[in-house]
Amino acid sequence: MLPFLTLMSLLDWEFSNYDRPLSKKAPFISAEACRACHTKTTEQWEKSRHALSWSNALFQEGYIAEPDPFCVFCHAPHAEQREETLKNEPWVRAMHPETGSLLNRPPRYPEPMADEGINCATCHVREGKVIVSEPKPYAPHPTMVDARLSDSIFCKDCHDFPILERHNGELIASTTPMQTTYQEWMAWKETGGEASCQGCHMPDGRHDFHGANHRPLLRRSVAATVTKDGNEAVFSIQSVGVGHHVPSGDLFRHMTLELFVDDAWKEVEYIGRSFALQMEEDRPHKRLVSDTALRPGEVREYRKEWVSDRRWRLVYHYGSSLDEIRAVLPSSVLTEVLVEGRLSE
Repeated sequence: MLPFLTLMSLLDWEFSNYDRPLSKKAPFISAEACRACHTKTTEQWEKSRHALSWSNALFQEGYIAEPDPFCVFCHAPHAEQREETLKNEPWVRAMHPETGSLLNRPPRYPEPMADEGINCATCHVREGKVIVSEPKPYAPHPTMVDARLSDSIFCKDCHDFPILERHNGELIASTTPMQTTYQEWMAWKETGGEASCQGCHMPDGRHDFHGANHRPLLRRSVAATVTKDGNEAVFSIQSVGVGHHVPSGDLFRHMTLELFVDDAWKEVEYIGRSFALQMEEDRPHKRLVSDTALRPGEVREYRKEWVSDRRWRLVYHYGSSLDEIRAVLPSSVLTEVLVEGRLSE
């Protein structure tokens, strides 16, 4: 393991830093300042998950359960946003599902800057200049050309990073990755994949940033069918048109193949990554123990007993099983049924 700051000194792009807020070279500027001249782009952004990166209910529920400061550095990356969220740390601690208290709960202060999440300035403003991927000779403000803006590696630091651990008060980057989307994309690219992150998630330069949280796109990304082979039902599940694993991103995301048995849905297959605490050097470390996420274009078969007219479904889970047990959020936020049907002759 490397000390966290040492690791980041090798990776610091001054775009996104998941170990600390963006520097003062990247001041917070509200997206409202961009709206008049970039109306369509701003409207696309405000419907995106980037705009909701801090305020969305799923993140907030997870942050309250595990309020690690490094979560803030990607979800509300500006120093001004971090200062705003610090004021609400007493409220976050009071809301903790296990150690919190309903008594004498402190107030929650407004977070207008943090609530803009990852906004225009996060990616496009440095030292008073607007960063663009290609020259804009007639721009009414100073610009700086940086081709990395349209390169997949621009997305890396917020979408590919290790699990962080504390040892003797020091923040350490472990050898276990928390998110690996960029690595997954690189592996796909090496097999002949051509689309960049921006090519899929920002088609025609759009700023919707559609991903797994865009339900129609998610449903199009996975196909599932069932056929009968003797006394077995053969479920074929396929990743469709995706240049990374499915699921990808947050370590809790997974899919389940479920059958309706004895008046209840029963999980029969788990698709995704699984982690467990393992003792090493006399302290627990979270380690990856299995990874059954679908690879790009992969077709996976699962065989189960054929029971005529039995219902089945493939479900995408945005959170962990513990999130679903707590039921702080409705199932419509935590899950999406991708495909469902019956075993018919």
